[in-house]
Amino acid sequence: MEPSGIEVEAEEVSLSIEDGGSEAMDAGRPNGYLDGDVKASGDISVDLENFDLINTAAKNAGSFSQMPLQDFLWFADVEGFEEKVEAFGCKLYLADVVNHKPAGSEKLLRKIPYKVTGKDFVKINGVPYLPVEGA
Repeated sequence: MEPSGIEVEAEEVSLSIEDGGSEAMDAGRPNGYLDGDVKASGDISVDLENFDLINTAAKNAGSFSQMPLQDFLWFADVEGFEEKVEAFGCKLYLADVVNHKPAGSEKLLRKIPYKVTGKDFVKINGVPYLPVEGA
């Protein structure tokens, strides 16, 4: 993940796509498919060192809400299988600003939700989830 050109290492990342398409019905029977609204969102969990990088980018933008949209890129390499996931035009926002367990021995993490807003939406291994406009 690279907010404002800064490389940030996430402890955990999620990305979920909601596709509102449904089957077309004709006299109570399925008859084709209708496209619906599509949206995607997720969460990024970072440690305090990486959150400080995001905090600095927000400060440079004027505030968290003024941060420019970000394109995210994640790579996974599990048992020799590589996967590349891209999400475009992501809007970061804050939730659970403080969620600290003072007696815990785990690393303190910040969870940062985001919404995907870009026309290129999401690509998985270079394959777009949505059709390319004008193609």
